[in-house]
Amino acid sequence: MYFFQGIFAVFRIIVCFYLLFGVLAPLFLPKVESKTGIDRLMYSWIGLGGLILVVVLILTALNLYDFISLLVFLLVIPLLVYFVREKQKGMTSSEVFISIETKIIAQHVRLIESSISIWDRFRGRAKLPSYSLKESAPQFAAFLIAFFAAGVRIIPALQNSAPLSRTWYFELSSVKALSLQQYFDVIPEPKGMHVLVHVFSTLTQVSPELILHILGALTSFFLALIIFWMINVITSRENPVAALLGMSIYAFVPMYLSPIILDLEVEANSISLALCFAIPTVVFFLRLMRQGENMIWFYICMGIFATALTNVFVFVMVLIPILLLGLLTLPLKSLKKRLGWSLLYLISSSMLALFPYILVSTINRIPLQDFFQRELFDTLIFSYFPNLVMYIDELSMYYFLGGLILFLVNLVLLRLKAIEQKQELVFLILFVLVSYIYTPYFPFSYVLVDPDQLNLFYALLISIFFGLVFLNITRLYKFILKEKQKAYWVMNVGSSIAFIITLIVLQQGVLISRALPATLPNGFFEAYYRIVNERVPYSYATVSPELDRRLAQNRHFFMNYEFFLDNYGVIDSLYQQYLTVPRAQRDQRDVPPASIFLFLEKPPYTGIQQGILFNPQNTMSDMQQWIEVFEDLEGRNIQVYYESDDAIIYEIINREKESRISAVLRNIYPEDEPLKPFEEEEGSDSED
Repeated sequence: MYFFQGIFAVFRIIVCFYLLFGVLAPLFLPKVESKTGIDRLMYSWIGLGGLILVVVLILTALNLYDFISLLVFLLVIPLLVYFVREKQKGMTSSEVFISIETKIIAQHVRLIESSISIWDRFRGRAKLPSYSLKESAPQFAAFLIAFFAAGVRIIPALQNSAPLSRTWYFELSSVKALSLQQYFDVIPEPKGMHVLVHVFSTLTQVSPELILHILGALTSFFLALIIFWMINVITSRENPVAALLGMSIYAFVPMYLSPIILDLEVEANSISLALCFAIPTVVFFLRLMRQGENMIWFYICMGIFATALTNVFVFVMVLIPILLLGLLTLPLKSLKKRLGWSLLYLISSSMLALFPYILVSTINRIPLQDFFQRELFDTLIFSYFPNLVMYIDELSMYYFLGGLILFLVNLVLLRLKAIEQKQELVFLILFVLVSYIYTPYFPFSYVLVDPDQLNLFYALLISIFFGLVFLNITRLYKFILKEKQKAYWVMNVGSSIAFIITLIVLQQGVLISRALPATLPNGFFEAYYRIVNERVPYSYATVSPELDRRLAQNRHFFMNYEFFLDNYGVIDSLYQQYLTVPRAQRDQRDVPPASIFLFLEKPPYTGIQQGILFNPQNTMSDMQQWIEVFEDLEGRNIQVYYESDDAIIYEIINREKESRISAVLRNIYPEDEPLKPFEEEEGSDSED
């Protein structure tokens, strides 16, 4: 049951993502409508995604955040932007509104004209749209590989309903706090990931618990596409096969050649999500500097804000240095012309992005040094690479030397005018610098860098590096084969497939994350997701370890085992006395919930982590004895609600038909009391 619930949740999130960033965003974001494929997706993601994060921050600061206010804000902003832009062109207010109405009608007509019925396609009467195989085939393959990358990481989340780490509970608490207008705690922390989880949970009606459980895999899908997109951007789409090979490294053999821990990529990860904002922002910045399109500044600002609001480490240690390094790709004339105002924009945008953290830290008297030290060094992230082909420091030495060699090769090709762009050289400089951090020669005692948080970014660079290596090999193919275009493509595609298959064989097959829950038994969460879907909020209570109190926030009542064993007997006795009082005299304030769910683990009591519940064997034994005594009491109703291999969940039913959603609806519209026909009522009135 849970497996299909997880699959359906993924499907709903994908559909919602497509509607938001594929349909809604192009309607009002500048430049998006003119883009195609993955390029269009990246503009929509940065523009609308960044706007959502900024708007939610503002609304929560004003205590106005809810779904309606967010929706109104997102609809009003594009209308105001369009209104001001058209007014500057000399149009009157009435002409602007007529223009908006005309655009809406035109888009509806365009949508109707472009739609082709399934029956017409089946009969062959409709003319299908033509696609360029050269353009569409690589992108189709890229989406397939990205789906595989997500699938490798999502399997543990679908097989295990329980969280894989206790960190998941703290992330969930931050998500639920947004409903209470609480963005920052005493210590300010990035909440971009939590905002997106909250927004998508509201839009899709998938519980935030489930979205947090599968978010890492969904983010991996996006990162795989970003690798493909980045290689194409760096190489000006010279060879799409090289881009596919680069993303295949991340999808098929991530733990063999790069410092990736699949177990850490299953659940929510703010670093990976921040990289989804940071890397496209770098590309937009370089395009702005080269092409001088001022409209792109909107996307750069949104990307900077979104990255800073999602993860400060990625913002400070990845995004800002790369933006500055990217200035080296500019021609000298462009650099002199645009350097001043570009740096001004970058500095002002960066300071504005960090302003919320600085403000909250100042108000709460937290030294800024302590704040940045907390964000730039995370003790919960560790490095352990048992499947790596060799030790990370040795492998990084090879990458370091390989990057230098490829840099010299590309420098020669640039001098010989065999290639025209400098992006490859700048990327190789970045790759050499990052790989040097992982070599034994990097002075960690003098430079404050946390390599554990840098692992994923390094892994993405390695995938892109392999794509560039393969690209240079195919340049040699092209030089040797010259006019033999067919032979070149056979060598191009064949060698890339052979290389990936060889790596998979050396890795001993495609490795799938084998992460197991280190929190609670799976049966607890399988039952919990079922309860959430069936029951009316605050009509029930749960009894489980204290850590689960975070699950109950904004949803239902909660008791831990100790409180339940010590106090519920008294509560039940008082409730039984309450039932003897005539209905007209009863006070509804002091009654227990309609249903109470008791979460018990089965022997050998190894599913609950020691740090979550001390001595679970004794606790479960006490709970079982309590249930046996309670069952023998007169007028009590307790039954097994759910049972699995590792857990059994009991339900104490205090009042039937007050907890289940279906039962409550039947109480509102009873089946055994049909409404009287209007004719009878009218007839009785006339007789009177």
